[in-house]
Amino acid sequence: GQLKTSPGGGSYLCGKDVTEADFMMIFPVGAFKSWASLTPSQFPRFCAYLDLMKKRESYKAAERKVIEIEGSFKPVF
Repeated sequence: GQLKTSPGGGSYLCGKDVTEADFMMIFPVGAFKSWASLTPSQFPRFCAYLDLMKKRESYKAAERKVIEIEGSFKPVF
């Protein structure tokens, strides 16, 4: 519902620009998508939001850092 009513028709939780709220929610949103087996055809806005966040350079940098420390990265979602 929050994505549907995002201020200014934005793609993020709080509007057109990414905020800390988006970064705080990426893990619970992704985990829920995986746990509930949600598909883009069922929940297009929800899945598109997660894909949008995963395409951010900061997300990719975090993945690289995990690989650097742990040797691999196994995403939950």
